[in-house]
Amino acid sequence: MLGPLLPLLAARWRLSDFDAGYLFTAEFLASLITSAASGVFISRIGYRWALFCSLVLMAVGVAMLDQKSWQLGMTAVCIYGAGFGLSSPTGNLWIAEMNPERPAAALNLVNFSWGIGAVGAPLAIAALERSGHMIWIAYATSAAAFALCAWLAFATFAVAPVPAKAQTLLDAATEPERMRVLRRQFYSALVLCVLFFTYVGTETSIGGWVTVHARRLSVSGSTLWAVVPAIFWGALLLGRASAPVLLRRIRQNNLAVGGLIVALAGMACILAAHSPQLIAAGAGFAGFGLASVYPINLALLAQWFGARAPKAGSVIFPASGLGGAVLPWLVGLTSTYSGVGLRLGLAIPLLGIILMLALYLTYVRRIKTEAA
Repeated sequence: MLGPLLPLLAARWRLSDFDAGYLFTAEFLASLITSAASGVFISRIGYRWALFCSLVLMAVGVAMLDQKSWQLGMTAVCIYGAGFGLSSPTGNLWIAEMNPERPAAALNLVNFSWGIGAVGAPLAIAALERSGHMIWIAYATSAAAFALCAWLAFATFAVAPVPAKAQTLLDAATEPERMRVLRRQFYSALVLCVLFFTYVGTETSIGGWVTVHARRLSVSGSTLWAVVPAIFWGALLLGRASAPVLLRRIRQNNLAVGGLIVALAGMACILAAHSPQLIAAGAGFAGFGLASVYPINLALLAQWFGARAPKAGSVIFPASGLGGAVLPWLVGLTSTYSGVGLRLGLAIPLLGIILMLALYLTYVRRIKTEAA
């Protein structure tokens, strides 16, 4: 939501690209804190009530966005960012536990459902832009979150099965085997931290700044710029909807690699574009290519750590918030102070895609080979 509303909020609060980048920083630093605490929340109150608390935070924060004060607006962004930081690990790990046989397919579907809002928000904002009532989309989102809270409080859910991986692996292993497992888990956690940091930072940078880039290249009176993020999120949605079908024929690592190559081509198109039409096309390719990467990252977390995934997630998920806080801010910083503009700033998510591709072609592929 922050990306499509960014031009409105930046104009209301008279922000430069550099200052607007702090909105992303505020959102994802708050997300980092709650995602780091997610393991404690899950162990103390369970998945259901942790998710309930996250929805309350998001509803309150989004409802507060319509502020004339930059400081109050930043506070609102922090509140709904905290809600998002708690909801992401809670929802994803819950789904992974409920689907131990095919976690990547299930996680693609749940992230597909979350992406519906990301597509709907830019379209609603574009429809309300001319009337000057764009902020009403925030009120509608807040009301929907409160409605979900009410449903979650009374719904019944099946008990999640115990993960198939043995929880006593380290206790039963010999000392050399224990050290080998610990080393592998350390490096796996480190690689996942980099993947989560880079993915969320890259996705947020594209989804957040592509609107501004398209608007600056638009001719007077054109509103295509407002639809560009919907194209990005719509392509992401389409990719996640098709991923469960593709995963029946393609290994998840190969799907991630192929997707990153498509995303790389999309970002190259965005950087080379001189019209909103080309930016829209590049955003579509980038969104479709990135679609399956995050759910596959989540599946790797569940597969590599098994029953320890919630504890490992308390370390790994904050990397997502940190990536979302740092990379979009870095795009704004580069755009403001480089003298080249936003085109150079958007080279940062391009480099992020290259880094993820390198990790999937090296470490992740090696781990899969050893497991086979």
